[in-house]
Amino acid sequence: MSNDNKATIHFAENDFFIGVTPSGHAQTIETNSERASAATPMELVLLALGSCTGVDVISILRKSHRSERRAARRVSAQLHAALRQAHRPRPRRL
Repeated sequence: MSNDNKATIHFAENDFFIGVTPSGHAQTIETNSERASAATPMELVLLALGSCTGVDVISILRKSHRSERRAARRVSAQLHAALRQAHRPRPRRL
């Protein structure tokens, strides 16, 4: 894994980008939400938020000797609700 904390984004034509993480993992990014053939930038942000939150929640649950499975469902439900809200059409001001 690299100590360089810089991600690289490459335009790959046809509304696709390829993101490369500092650790060298590549991720296809879709900017045409109607096609839905890869994750959109908003979906990736939600995944990052959910996984960071999940790591903290699981750590706390393990320290208190509680079930981890229930927490994972809660985080998942919150992400789905946030995703639906993010893609809801917003009224425009004229």
